[in-house]
Amino acid sequence: MKYELYCIYDRVAGFYSMPQAYPNKGTAVRQFNYVCSQNPDKDSALDYELYFVGYYDSSSAVVEGSKPVFVQRFGGDVSVEE
Repeated sequence: MKYELYCIYDRVAGFYSMPQAYPNKGTAVRQFNYVCSQNPDKDSALDYELYFVGYYDSSSAVVEGSKPVFVQRFGGDVSVEE
C-alpha cells in the first residue's frame, strides 16, 4: 500500500516533526486536528502547521520525498493544493 507522509511544522521552534504515514490526506488532517486540540496550551497549538512531504510504499519499502507542501494550520481551512 502507498501511504502519504506528513510532518507538523512548529513555527516558533522552526523545525518539522518526524514524518508520519497515513492512508490519505483526510486521515492526516483528522489526526493533526485531534493532536493539536489536546494541547493544554491552546494558544501554542496555533503555531503548528501540517505539511505533506512524500510517500511510503509498504510493499517495497521505498520512500519518495517531496518538497514540503502546506496542508493546514491548526484551526484553519485545509489547502486544496496537492
